[in-house]
Amino acid sequence: LEGGMDGNYVINIGETISEAWQLISGHKGALWLGILALIVASQGVALFMGLVGGNVNTTLGMVLYLLAIPLQYFLIAPIVAGLTLYCARVSADMPVKTGDIFSYFPKIGQLGLLQIVYYLMIMIGLILLIIPGIYLMVAYMLALALKANRQLGIWGSLEASRRAISHSWFKIFGLMFVMGLLMLLSMLPFGIGLIWTLPMLYMIMGILYRDIFGIAATDV
Repeated sequence: LEGGMDGNYVINIGETISEAWQLISGHKGALWLGILALIVASQGVALFMGLVGGNVNTTLGMVLYLLAIPLQYFLIAPIVAGLTLYCARVSADMPVKTGDIFSYFPKIGQLGLLQIVYYLMIMIGLILLIIPGIYLMVAYMLALALKANRQLGIWGSLEASRRAISHSWFKIFGLMFVMGLLMLLSMLPFGIGLIWTLPMLYMIMGILYRDIFGIAATDV
């Protein structure tokens, strides 16, 4: 952890993408199960609240709509942490099982609060001339995994991620930019290529976590 925050790691964009491509073999099913859970958590909650509350112009509808936003964050956070750490363990040749992706729901409270702080910080950064928001979007990308895998507080996880990634921010931004382009291309035709590129995105995050922080043998 300390080595990562001191910048004692090396990131190579081409090698990371190539490794992610190789590592998703045999794990796409598990990763897609987690990705589908993310889609259900993000879209299903809003849909359910809309069906129950009806028109947002009504008091009930507005209350349920406002509740849906933080509820989504709380449901999404443990899945994102699980996907990232599952991929980190795969990249470190550690034993994994599909259920690992969903094993962080007991920490839903702290992870959900971290996710809310994460989005608030990014929103504030985007308001402040956009660039600070883009910086934080990349710098905080491993905070959820850190919170799930290490004995850190909410702000400690955000700061550890930011301090570590800041040492190679432009390179990691470049890596995610290239991956974003690959995902856009994979949407043609009919989004079929996303079958491979979406799992690759999480595998890249797992590789970054492994290379920057290492992986605690057991979550604390």
